[in-house]
Amino acid sequence: MAARNYSMWDYLNNLAAERKPLLTFEGKTKADWERWRREFSAKLMELCGEWPQQVDPKPEVIYSLDEGFPIEASLRAHEHLRRSYMAAGVEGKLHVDVFLGGHQFHGPSAREFFDKYL
Repeated sequence: MAARNYSMWDYLNNLAAERKPLLTFEGKTKADWERWRREFSAKLMELCGEWPQQVDPKPEVIYSLDEGFPIEASLRAHEHLRRSYMAAGVEGKLHVDVFLGGHQFHGPSAREFFDKYL
């Protein structure tokens, strides 16, 4: 009688070794690649299902201060987010406020933002 192996690790390794992924590329030419890519893209969209309706990003304020968090990092984050907000047509909902001070809200701009969006 053969010895039984009850190792879940061995079972999963064997299962993975025997499995061939559904959308594996096995071509050799550029034409093979282009055909696979079209088929892959179509199958991926099918598997993803229906896309949710696009919604506008929420209003956002990026605060930056000179103590503890570099202003340059905040400005890079703002520029990255600005492109997304601009693409959604709501660039006016993104604000950046650079000020000197401790870890706090900056009064004037915070009040203006809260009054407008809350």
